[in-house]
Amino acid sequence: MSDPTHKITFPRLNEKNYGSWVGDERAELQRLGVWHIVKGTIVAPSGNDTEELRKWLIDSGKAAGSIYASLDPSQKVHVKGMEENPVSMWQALEKIHRQKKPGARFAAYNHLFSIQKLPEETLTALIGRVDDAITLIQDLRPAAHTLTDLDGELASMAMIRALPEEYQSFRSSLFLLPQLDKATVTEAFILEEQDRAERAVKELQASLALKAAQEAAAKATAGAE
Repeated sequence: MSDPTHKITFPRLNEKNYGSWVGDERAELQRLGVWHIVKGTIVAPSGNDTEELRKWLIDSGKAAGSIYASLDPSQKVHVKGMEENPVSMWQALEKIHRQKKPGARFAAYNHLFSIQKLPEETLTALIGRVDDAITLIQDLRPAAHTLTDLDGELASMAMIRALPEEYQSFRSSLFLLPQLDKATVTEAFILEEQDRAERAVKELQASLALKAAQEAAAKATAGAE
């Protein structure tokens, strides 16, 4: 169990504040001395030392209690049945709130490059916001993410961000792709360009046909007069 005399000093996890909550709760678990249990670097002792097992169970309970107490009621459903397993609780919440999909990483990159100093903001606070944005990007990367993958995603991001407003529908469709690597985005760009060219030809043909029909109708009307 967590310390009943200790009050939570940060906002409980809700649908929108995982980015700040995860840092606050990590610090709280470190304060309690149980973060490495949640992280998985300290596991239950496998020997016959009952005292070591008792201590681990107490610490594991502290971790689970701290995590559960820091959740908004709307979030407790995500850890139902895991209340005594802090590792599973932590991983389940991460899976729900930080789905490591290309679209999520793009949004995180976009947020990073959109950061600007606020009028009354100190430079130190600005650095903190940038660090938070970087941490989010790092957390959203798959375990096997390489520098080559990063280069490709940055190239894709530059391509997508360069699209003007008239491409908004196409831009939105890109985030439905299973991957946002440069090859996939390049292929999507080429197909979109071909589709637009075909639509332009059809629109021109329709316009010319309409114009010809209008001219024919005008001549017929003039002849009847």
